[in-house]
Amino acid sequence: MVATVPLFATIFAALAGRRVAKGEWFAVALGLVGIVLLNHGDPSPSSTYGTLAILCAAIFWAGGVHLASRLPQPSDLLMSTALQIGLGGLIATGIALLSGERLTHVSLGAGVSFLYLMLIGSMATYVAYNFLIRNTSTIVATSCLYVNPVVAVMLGALLLGELVTRWTVIATVVILLSVALSFWFDYRRRGLL
Repeated sequence: MVATVPLFATIFAALAGRRVAKGEWFAVALGLVGIVLLNHGDPSPSSTYGTLAILCAAIFWAGGVHLASRLPQPSDLLMSTALQIGLGGLIATGIALLSGERLTHVSLGAGVSFLYLMLIGSMATYVAYNFLIRNTSTIVATSCLYVNPVVAVMLGALLLGELVTRWTVIATVVILLSVALSFWFDYRRRGLL
């Protein structure tokens, strides 16, 4: 569901008056097809309210990306990133405390996972993401949401021995082609090719 962010970001860009080329629409659609293929045969149950909540989050994320590319931002990329992560963490901590969540025990695996997510999954990733928002189109900046599930599947295969099927390989190729096309069309639009 979160992989719909590039679609919504493209729609917002088109509604704001940016001419979106047919190839860019194709790249976004191809990424969505790749995500569907990646989830081929997934028997995971889902809830209607959960699905709607994630879809609304994707729409708001796309709206935020659209606004971030147009509103004044701190000139320092690291400061901008620190503000986003800090405020997001503060809000999430407040909600967790108000809802009664408490930290009682942290296993070694959970601690290492937390450090990885904090250092790589948040800090390094948000700096790169903010750089893309400032220097490319929203379509390219949000294409990372197509790559994230592929990275998760590959880490699952490498670290947990999860099965990589024919559909996983096909989906990965489709998704990477989509991202490559997004970059190619962005470079072409900016006259860099």
